[in-house]
Amino acid sequence: MLNNNSGVIFEYENILEYVQKYRNDPVSGDPVTGRDIIQLHMVKNTDGEWNCPITNKVFNNSSHIVAIRTSGNVYSFNAVDELNIKAKNWTDLIDGSRFTRADIITLQDPQNPDIMAKRDISQFKHLQQVRDDAAEARRTEQKVRHSTTSESVMREIERKQKEDAESGVVKRTTEEILQGVTHQIAEDVARFQELRPLAEDVNPGLTLTTGKVSTSFTSTSSSRSTVNESRLATPDEIREARWKIMREMKQKALVQLQTTLGNLNLEIRTDIAMRTGWNFVTLCKKGYYDNTSFHRLIPGFMIQGGDPTGSGTGGASAFDGTRKFRDEFDTRLQHDRRGVLSMANSGPNTNGSQFFITFRETPHLDLKHPVFGYVVGGKATLDRMEQVAADRNDRPVEEIKILSTVVFSDALDEADNLLEEFIRNNMQKRLRNEAERTTSLPTASTAVAADVDAAVANKRVRL
Repeated sequence: MLNNNSGVIFEYENILEYVQKYRNDPVSGDPVTGRDIIQLHMVKNTDGEWNCPITNKVFNNSSHIVAIRTSGNVYSFNAVDELNIKAKNWTDLIDGSRFTRADIITLQDPQNPDIMAKRDISQFKHLQQVRDDAAEARRTEQKVRHSTTSESVMREIERKQKEDAESGVVKRTTEEILQGVTHQIAEDVARFQELRPLAEDVNPGLTLTTGKVSTSFTSTSSSRSTVNESRLATPDEIREARWKIMREMKQKALVQLQTTLGNLNLEIRTDIAMRTGWNFVTLCKKGYYDNTSFHRLIPGFMIQGGDPTGSGTGGASAFDGTRKFRDEFDTRLQHDRRGVLSMANSGPNTNGSQFFITFRETPHLDLKHPVFGYVVGGKATLDRMEQVAADRNDRPVEEIKILSTVVFSDALDEADNLLEEFIRNNMQKRLRNEAERTTSLPTASTAVAADVDAAVANKRVRL
């Protein structure tokens, strides 16, 4: 707890780290230091329940609870009111330390809406700043993505126009070239495609070629080629390299869904379900789910959302904007509890943006719907969702809306930075090796081509 009369309780290690980093109160935004942290001392009974050390009454959601600033001891208000306030006894009931009326801090009072409003995490100053920063980041990201992708497309157009001119083919219009280029650029991996890595740069040890040599020997319409050229890495090959790095990083993501019924804290297993977790976190970062409704509710089973159209048939993945992505299953992630986060789909490999959260164990959904996370906070919110009635079409009779999403932590950007460094290093190694081969004796492929030419010439002479 911080020394500011807010009465909001934090884990000591977490608030200490936060204060050292941000130097302000996460609730009000006021400046604070580590000396403003008050460590509370609470008591449990033999059943492990928090209770008042004076009255022995167990604390619950209806209890009026206070703490003494000078000692950090926590009591029921009734005990302090009777033995301190009314008796005008300004000594702590346990350690006897002196305090004043102003040192009595309310931790919980269900009868005081102003006090309880302070515990609404969605109103915390820090989260408001996080949302503002996330919104600004999304706007900046969209501008940057548009700029870098456009530049990449224009460079590709110029390169193809130059190739056409050198090869003597019929000059194509910019529109014709652009149509082909845009199909090659995948938005989610555009930053890597701009580097023009080969398949072996993304997956060392795997060399894939354009196939021009074999085609030139088997097709009369193709000009002869005697040198195998390694082909560029495909978007899927780049993505697989990204998933490998995310798996090796072993980091989860933490996301909060702020809904009209309260907040849900979600742990996203980007360390196991890399592809599915990446899709969900990326959509959250873009604000894709903001102001969308949960369109399907079956009490005792699950609640489903993630469709901006609200129809249950819409939604797009974070891959290229529209494409569906394939299933991702792991035996460590199953529908084995309440609060499982899983993908909704219309069959194998048809995942997009829609997801659902279970109200109970649903093992019959294993290996049909990819699990990628769990509800780890806000279980009372999940309870309230299940209590909402649904019509005969399974639509909630009361609209349940996702107001906004906040990504507290994730390793997506770090993984992409590591992938770019990995690709650049491999490209540099390859280029150095190619430079060394170029300055040496003629390559084996050149020698083989010469032998083939000689053999063909001799055969024609004999005929």
